[in-house]
Amino acid sequence: MICAYCKEDRKVSKEHIIPASIIQLFPECTLAFHKEGYYIGEAVIKDVCETCNNIELGKLDSYGKMIIENHFVQEYERDAKVKFEYDFNLLSRWLIKILFNDDRANKGNLEWYENHINYILNAEDIETTKVSLFAGLAINSSPMPAFWANNRIINIIHNPVFVLEGLFEQLDAEGTLFNPRKNYNDIHVEKLFSKHLIQFGSVIFIIFLWEDDVSSEHINKYEQVIQMMFPYKTLCRDEGKATISRCTHAYNFFAPQLVDSCVGMEIADATNCFMPTYQDPMDVQKELNELWSKEVAKIRKESRYKKAKKKKQHK
Repeated sequence: MICAYCKEDRKVSKEHIIPASIIQLFPECTLAFHKEGYYIGEAVIKDVCETCNNIELGKLDSYGKMIIENHFVQEYERDAKVKFEYDFNLLSRWLIKILFNDDRANKGNLEWYENHINYILNAEDIETTKVSLFAGLAINSSPMPAFWANNRIINIIHNPVFVLEGLFEQLDAEGTLFNPRKNYNDIHVEKLFSKHLIQFGSVIFIIFLWEDDVSSEHINKYEQVIQMMFPYKTLCRDEGKATISRCTHAYNFFAPQLVDSCVGMEIADATNCFMPTYQDPMDVQKELNELWSKEVAKIRKESRYKKAKKKKQHK
């Protein structure tokens, strides 16, 4: 069978759509959400040769796991800021690999990936592969614990909507009356082939895949626009360090396909989840979440024990 990556006719193996190492970091999450619904367990596709799977793609998965495990397994407070170091090429190739796997599994448009296989596989064509990355912290600021919504903290979303005006409209000058907005105006980005969102735990990455003939000046302009209008930090190729903060509010934490603007974040926060102003929604969440947090810790501890025991038995 022809390998989806190296295009050689070789014996194929099972390639995890979402890396198994990521799923194992969040064993309490029985569902991983994507554009067509959700995956149960460790979903795989069978069109990748063993060489690509175990060597080149394995390196990307190891790098991605390190980033998530070191910084984004834990939950953060509303005003948290997280500093982390990254290798742009490794991080972008890892995220694009996951998108490519998901689109193949769900019969999406593969044109961009096919044209940039060399970049995904071995970092060739770095100069001609145009990618933008943005990152923010997914923080649940609502009174509803995440487990009430099936622990939706593993997501692959194609074509997220960038809501310019906010999910809510403020009806009075005092900021006491709000209505959910009925229609959302998505941002229009010229020369953009596609946009995507990946969430693993407490981090959200947004990925822009650009058309090949786009200029660097055009990309820089839109990266600045996104960083100015939306609560995301642009991850630059030549910096390797970033400090990110909250990019979700009480409502779109459970609907990550809606990327709200900075203005929308302020309005959503001002609603206080329609609770009395003296009550902090996150305090309510913490009370409801206390027993579940203990259960999550237990599940993760048992999962690590089983993994270690299985590894020991194979030696």
